[in-house]
Amino acid sequence: IRILFSGYELTPDQLEMIYNEGYQVLQSGRNYANPAMGFYNMMINVPTVGASGAVFGILLAFGMMFPNSLIYIYFAFPIKAKYFVILYGAIELFSGISNKSGDNVAHFAHLGGMIFGFFLIMYWKKKGTFYHGG
Repeated sequence: IRILFSGYELTPDQLEMIYNEGYQVLQSGRNYANPAMGFYNMMINVPTVGASGAVFGILLAFGMMFPNSLIYIYFAFPIKAKYFVILYGAIELFSGISNKSGDNVAHFAHLGGMIFGFFLIMYWKKKGTFYHGG
């Protein structure tokens, strides 16, 4: 799991909660969310592959479950999880819209993973199985 958040330090309890609560569901959901959001890339004949959409879904789930937890970027710069997720999502959206040549990253697939993660957490919250972290 640590590889998924390379450069970001999370506590073992937080990682365990994310893994137990829905990593498999998020991983499965990317099979639907990534292609849906990566449709633009497919239209311009750019193939996409990987599990990064699931990583972004987990990142968003973490931000919703532990909104006030600090994430240390490269162990030096603290930022609350909720702001980090918003900032990272905005960067992905901007990067996807700007579509610079030579950028081989499926930014919209990342956003698709985040959207799937959001709806999954909202479903769990409605169902009453949502973990309210600190």
